[in-house]
Amino acid sequence: MKIRTKIILAFGVILAVMFGSGTYMHLQMLAMKASYTQIIEEEKLLTDLREMQFIMTGRNNDERAYLLTGDEEFRKELKGKAAKVDSLFAKMNSSLEPSHHREKMEEAMGLYKSFLESSDKAVEAQDNGLHDEAIVHHFGKERQSRVALDSVVSGLVEEVRNEIEVDRQELAENEGISAMIQLFFNAVGILVAIVVGGFLIRSIVAPLHRVNKQLHEIAEGEGDLTQELTVFSKDEIGQLAGSFNRMLANLRELISQVRGHAQQVAAAAEQLTASFEANDPSYRADRHHDPGNDGRNGQTIPKRRRESERSRRNIRRN
Repeated sequence: MKIRTKIILAFGVILAVMFGSGTYMHLQMLAMKASYTQIIEEEKLLTDLREMQFIMTGRNNDERAYLLTGDEEFRKELKGKAAKVDSLFAKMNSSLEPSHHREKMEEAMGLYKSFLESSDKAVEAQDNGLHDEAIVHHFGKERQSRVALDSVVSGLVEEVRNEIEVDRQELAENEGISAMIQLFFNAVGILVAIVVGGFLIRSIVAPLHRVNKQLHEIAEGEGDLTQELTVFSKDEIGQLAGSFNRMLANLRELISQVRGHAQQVAAAAEQLTASFEANDPSYRADRHHDPGNDGRNGQTIPKRRRESERSRRNIRRN
């Protein structure tokens, strides 16, 4: 495997772990955001339901006060509170999911319309001076609709409150699970980084250190060309070691050839010397001649002999 491939693979593994961790955290954040949004919407619905209960109670008190006193201020309050309740119903219907609390909300709206019709009849009877008829409407069907409406709204309030509590518990559990999974991803990331680092050190740094050590030993071993680099990897470092070993083999072969040629030259020199000794009478006579009493021959021939022998020793040595 090439070094570039190893590095790309190592960084690919690290990026994959980081991408997996980032993707999971992004999805968790989206899920938690959706949970927070749902809780906020449910809290708004709960607030609107409680406000509607408060307004309905106030409207009922204003209607009784109008029936008792006939004060027009209470009649104006009745219209204002009716408009607020209508606005709250429209707001809650727009924020509800298609099937979430829709059935009970429609039931509440039906009871509110029945209540409002009975209330309008009671107010109209009071306007016409029919006080007794107004009291009958107020404490009759209107009261029944109001009690039923309060029961439905109270049930909705309790359901929404329970849902908020459940959603908060689930959100807390999800946050705990998310924190544990994030710690797991962090631990996996650290472990992967350690493994990848060890892999790179073992496959790149360690072979380089081994090649450097062997080259140093070869350099310090007075040029011992019999040593070779022992790297078995198939990457660029292994190719470098193989090329260096082939270079050493070529050098050994070249030196062997040079040594063979030197031996051939030495043998030729020996043959030449032997031939010279056999064919030169003065050289043979020199063996029995005292060099100290000779003139030119006593000094020249031994000197030539010594130079010839020195040349042969040098050729043999090389």
